[in-house]
Amino acid sequence: MNSIVEYLKNIGCFPVKINSVEAWFISPFRNEKTASLKVNLEKNIWYDHGAGIGGNLYKLSELLQGTTLQTKTTKSINHNYSDGVSIISITNIKNKNLIEYLYKRKISKTFFYLLEEIHFTNNNKKYYSIAFKNNSNGYELRNKYYKSCFNTKDITTFKNNSDKLLIFEGFIDFLSFLEIHNSFHEFDYLILNSVSMVQKSMKTINEYSEKFLFLDNDNTGKATTELILKNTANTNDFSFHYKDYKDVNEYLIHGNRSKFRL
Repeated sequence: MNSIVEYLKNIGCFPVKINSVEAWFISPFRNEKTASLKVNLEKNIWYDHGAGIGGNLYKLSELLQGTTLQTKTTKSINHNYSDGVSIISITNIKNKNLIEYLYKRKISKTFFYLLEEIHFTNNNKKYYSIAFKNNSNGYELRNKYYKSCFNTKDITTFKNNSDKLLIFEGFIDFLSFLEIHNSFHEFDYLILNSVSMVQKSMKTINEYSEKFLFLDNDNTGKATTELILKNTANTNDFSFHYKDYKDVNEYLIHGNRSKFRL
């Protein structure tokens, strides 16, 4: 039987606490500061206390490769088209609430063209969200109340014929970098959209002569950074530039505009 602990380590998630009975992890399904995913070492099963779901290794792998989970405090979104989800429209960003959310994250209209606005129904209830497209035509969804994924989970890449690749965990950090540098076409970019996508990203990452990591300054981000550094060459960890903040967006929100020297 394959070990859930080893599987999580292989995708860049390392235990925050472990003993002879159980191991606790920062959940790979969302951003959190307190570990909420527990693995029973004897039974080799897991349970995510923040999402209220668990199972065996195969269930964990299926969820990580397919969708993100919702916490109990967020609106539930069904990712399966056959289970009551229907897209109403996909447009440019227009909704004032979504614009206000982006402004609060210090993302200006300059880079709204990299985003879309999606309206859809789920079991006859209407929802709207910021949508960031990935390489499999799925969407990362974000608004004030939830963070999720629609359709297939995948990375997002942008190629500008650069020999330098910049790597981010999520699209808000990616857009924050663009705000700071006020430029898009200077580099190539890879947005993981989830640390579970690291293994899938390795081939792309290793195609570049220089790589720059802008991952989170939390346990999961640091573990993912270490995993990439271990398996690639000429890779630079740039998280020290915002070492007093959780991520690039928090660095930007607190008024920092100093460009990262690449």
